[in-house]
Amino acid sequence: MKTSLSLSLLFLLNISLLCHEGMAQSRLGLYVDCQMNCDFTYLKQELRFVNYMINRQEADIYVLATNQETGSGGAEVQLVFIGSGQYAGMVDTLFFLVDPNATSAIAREQF
Repeated sequence: MKTSLSLSLLFLLNISLLCHEGMAQSRLGLYVDCQMNCDFTYLKQELRFVNYMINRQEADIYVLATNQETGSGGAEVQLVFIGSGQYAGMVDTLFFLVDPNATSAIAREQF
C-alpha cells in the first residue's frame, strides 16, 4: 500500500532531480488524467514539489490513473507515468489493490 506510493514518489523525485541538473530550481510539470474517483485536493496537498498542469502537452509527466473492480469487490488501481519532452521514452507503471472494506480515506491515502 504505502510501498506503491513510495515508489511513485521515488520515480517523480528521480525525474525531478534530473530536471534540476544544470538548471535553475524549477518544478516538474505533472498532468493527472484520473479515470476514477480521485481527490485532487488531497493529491495537491501531499505532492507539493510539482506543478499541476492543465494541458497534458505542456506537462513533463503524464499520469494515467485507472481502476478495475476485483472479484472480491475491491479495486485494482493502475498508475501509468509517461514522460514527455525531455523525458520522452520514460514510462513506469504501478499497480496496487484497494481492499473491499477500505474506507474512502484509506483508498485516498493509498492513491
